[in-house]
Amino acid sequence: MFFKKNKIKDQELENAFQKLKEKYIIFSEKYGKNNFNLDKLYDRFHNSLTENIDFKIFITAEILAFQDKKKQIEEELILKNKKKEKSKIQEIYDRYNQKIQKYKRLKIANNANEEIERLYGCFVDIYNKYFNILTKINRATFNSNLKKNFIELEGSFYSFCIKKVNSLPTIFEDYKILIKRYSNDLDNMEKAGYEVLKKSYNFLSYLRSYIDILKIEKNNFKNITFDFNDTKIEYTEILDIFLKEIEDILIDFRLKNFDYS
Repeated sequence: MFFKKNKIKDQELENAFQKLKEKYIIFSEKYGKNNFNLDKLYDRFHNSLTENIDFKIFITAEILAFQDKKKQIEEELILKNKKKEKSKIQEIYDRYNQKIQKYKRLKIANNANEEIERLYGCFVDIYNKYFNILTKINRATFNSNLKKNFIELEGSFYSFCIKKVNSLPTIFEDYKILIKRYSNDLDNMEKAGYEVLKKSYNFLSYLRSYIDILKIEKNNFKNITFDFNDTKIEYTEILDIFLKEIEDILIDFRLKNFDYS
């Protein structure tokens, strides 16, 4: 009975050694022979025989060494992939950040997100360039629905672009209050910025739809021209310029992402 038990134990150790060799073959292909070299495993095995090291001690030590090496390499790979992913994310962020540098940055608060401050500057700019033009076109239309739509649009322009006494435009004043309240809570600060971006998308989408209708309804307008960049152009041409600018804003501030939300 004693010899039978020893025979079973020896067989188990042989099986363990065989599995270890198989793993060395697999992992040498995966991680390279410098890390898992089967020939060196055989060398250590022969040395253990020469030095009369107990086979159980040898195989136990080799299995532990293999596991430690495998864990070390996998942890290094995870760290490397994280750094690579972080670098990729930073690259994407830098690319998008570069796109918004062309927009004027208007101060909201010391802890305000740069993207939100440049979006604020962007809205003030399009208000200064296009609001009076839209007002003039609206006065020329005979379409009562368009006039009603313009009233709603006018309210949105004021919410995004017009300062009140000792206060920013409503959208950006609300944002300022929230980031002050959550100054130590990055998650809620990001949520506050996200809400501004979402409202901006909704406003620009409505504005774009309104301009599209103005172009379609051109027969309801008197002949309107504008002096734009020292050139007299038809109102439909200036609306095309405005539409292109809206499209650029949607892309540059990644607001098109809300198309799918």
